[in-house]
Amino acid sequence: MRRSHRFLSTALLTTTALTGVAVLPSSAAQAQQSAMALEEIVVTATRRAESVQDIPINITAVAAGDIQKLRLNNISELARWVPGLNLTDQGPRGGNQLSVRGLNTDSLNASEFLDNTNGETVATYIGEIPLYLDLKLYDIERVEVLIGPQGTLYGAGTLGGAIRYIPYKADPSEFSGSVHVSSYDLGESGGLGFEGDMVLNVPIIEDKVAARLSVGYVDDPGFIDYDFLVQNPGVSLPQPDFTDPADVAANLRSEDDVNFEKTLTARLNLLFNITEDIEVSLNYYHQDQESGGRQITSRRALGTDEYVSGLRYG
Repeated sequence: MRRSHRFLSTALLTTTALTGVAVLPSSAAQAQQSAMALEEIVVTATRRAESVQDIPINITAVAAGDIQKLRLNNISELARWVPGLNLTDQGPRGGNQLSVRGLNTDSLNASEFLDNTNGETVATYIGEIPLYLDLKLYDIERVEVLIGPQGTLYGAGTLGGAIRYIPYKADPSEFSGSVHVSSYDLGESGGLGFEGDMVLNVPIIEDKVAARLSVGYVDDPGFIDYDFLVQNPGVSLPQPDFTDPADVAANLRSEDDVNFEKTLTARLNLLFNITEDIEVSLNYYHQDQESGGRQITSRRALGTDEYVSGLRYG
């Protein structure tokens, strides 16, 4: 169970007070109904800017407002909100294995070396660039999930579909910035988690050149315990006499919350509006992750507790 405590939601806050109730004239009522209509989402999945309702393919677009409201931090959380997209969450150490409508050609083994290739069935992109990385969803304008074969537009490796991260571009018209900080605790963890990000947009030459910097950090404490780690690999017995507590203590040790994660994400975007028809956007991405043990339990195989692994080596 994850319980969150948000310290600061954004750097800019707006407060509205309702002081009375009045009957709106028909024109005002129509304007209010228009404002309450569904917001149109423009996507570029077909290499053209079109409304998501007009594209003749199966696509789900998750906009920035929904990413922030639902606190979707990574692709494993995003997959819960996309019909037809399923993910085997193996923790920060393992690659996320995606299946679209049950289609996947890879097993659940050796996930550390998967690198989000997902058995060559689902490819992930940053804009138009393929990148096999579980990118943290900081400063993302929207995420487009294309269900079904996409080889015509996105080439090999998209038999099941494609996932496109569309980051915000720098805005040369105005200065802006935001900061988000939150903490949370896990029901089976011994520590608190932390998550924070900041965005800074700076116009360099008005309406011509701008820079945008975003930085995010996640410190997840983990919740899986290793209660049967070998004390001295190659010397200690991996299977001591479990009826003798002294023999167990001499050969095995325990470690709590091993599946922790510490991830730093940063992006720098430089935008040049050369003419009305020519725009150059340069991006630099950096994501550095430190992770612990595997997110696996041995309850069914060895009868351990629910969040305990029987692995002898980390």
